[in-house]
Amino acid sequence: DAAFFAHRMALMHQELSGSVFVIPQFGVSSKEMDYTLTTLSSAKKLNAFESLSKLDDGSCEAAEDSSSADSQGGSIFHALNDMWWTLSGPYVRGPKKDQAKVDDSTHRERAKTLDDIQLDLIRLLTENEQYSFYGIDLSPILMVDNMGPRDGMKTSEIAREVEEFGGKVCYNGMRLAQLAAFGYTINVLPGAFALSTPDSRNWITVDLSGFSTPPGASRCDGCFL
Repeated sequence: DAAFFAHRMALMHQELSGSVFVIPQFGVSSKEMDYTLTTLSSAKKLNAFESLSKLDDGSCEAAEDSSSADSQGGSIFHALNDMWWTLSGPYVRGPKKDQAKVDDSTHRERAKTLDDIQLDLIRLLTENEQYSFYGIDLSPILMVDNMGPRDGMKTSEIAREVEEFGGKVCYNGMRLAQLAAFGYTINVLPGAFALSTPDSRNWITVDLSGFSTPPGASRCDGCFL
């Protein structure tokens, strides 16, 4: 389903360059969970979601030590998740039930919310918010247009995906904030999501060779050169 929604969104925006779509991430502890949007919606109603940091043996030290950063950096992704649920609703309830509720004022309100999110991301790059990246305790999944918002801009050149910063912790929101500052349009990808389940966590963390998990396998290990 995620591939379908991603491909469709890319086709819809092929004439509008400079878009970034955030794909939300959810975590569950129950093994009785499939990967459909309908089941995901049911899990939300049952409050079955759990913090990804708790499912991964706790928050990273930097995030725990910076409550102010957590409120700023983390709130941006909460707002993005809320927008994703709003825009993904028609895929669960059916479009006819949502058409009557959506008018011009609704579109303006949603556009303003996305504008506010974009400004909050840019604000993370200011000196006063330099520690806010420590509060972003997950690595965002992004679908990024390789063509920038202006002629001649290429994402692969001006805002490359860099995983190896070196130092104590990774700056999980750095690239997304940079893209917002460069003028990319920040949005969500309705219908597409990532889900962490007991089986998927066991599969990614178990070292079949019998040795300990290699450095970098956990998001709390820091960035390795």
